[in-house]
Amino acid sequence: MTTKTKYNRILTRKHKFMRLASLFLAAVTIAVVMALTQSFAVEAADSVNVSVNGSKITGAQLVGGVTCVPLRSFMTKLTNGKASITWNAEKRTATVKTSDLTLTVTDGQSYIVANGRYIWCYAKNYIKDGRTMTAVRPLAKSLGASVTWTGETRSVTVGSATRAIERGSTYYKSEDLYWLSRIISAESKGEPLAGKLAVGAVIYNRIKSPDYPNTIYGVIFDRKNGVQFTPISNGTIYNTPTNESIIAAKICMEGYIINDDILYFSTVQIMNTCWAGRNREYVMTIGNHAFFA
Repeated sequence: MTTKTKYNRILTRKHKFMRLASLFLAAVTIAVVMALTQSFAVEAADSVNVSVNGSKITGAQLVGGVTCVPLRSFMTKLTNGKASITWNAEKRTATVKTSDLTLTVTDGQSYIVANGRYIWCYAKNYIKDGRTMTAVRPLAKSLGASVTWTGETRSVTVGSATRAIERGSTYYKSEDLYWLSRIISAESKGEPLAGKLAVGAVIYNRIKSPDYPNTIYGVIFDRKNGVQFTPISNGTIYNTPTNESIIAAKICMEGYIINDDILYFSTVQIMNTCWAGRNREYVMTIGNHAFFA
């Protein structure tokens, strides 16, 4: 091989390498530009206009179709500056207090607690730029304020506060809470909150069905077609419920039903061989439970 041929081959390899390097850099540049474009588009798409008593709230966002607002600025304007707001860094919980309201918002939870009432938010509370963000409707409900959504302008209008939400100590019927929290705990104390809410939904969906009794106690202890729930036969229905089971029961009693169709459930181990698995429509699985309509 001549020296000239070797030199030409070296040049050819060099040109190929430079061409590949250029293509790689171009691809990376395009990817970065697209990512930034998508990021700005998402940020713009998430923005929403919120006003309280005609005063604009900055920093509001749409999260999965739920309008979330900065807690401090929203509650300050809704209460006309009469609320005290504190932050517990260890518990990651913000507390709002007025003369007739105590409200807590904890980072990562999907509910707020207002005067002992557990209100589902349909989106998790979160921290953004050092501010606690939570759903606008539960906050407005805590002080009896109206909420109006205008889709054309992507705007939420919140009216004036009227009265603080009724306290949980008088709102929740003690007998219903007693039995609902116990059946949830006995059936799903090791399950995530969503699984506990699903067990509660089965109870409430049966109450609405003409095929079952129309009370929580009646559904739980129904024996028309045999014992309906294992904790009735093994006695665990009488055990003290877990704290999260009580919370799940209260969320259900506030009207949040995770699924309107489910009437039966079983463990996933027997979901294909149990009566419900063989005779009813499968809906979903949460944790160790399969649910059927």
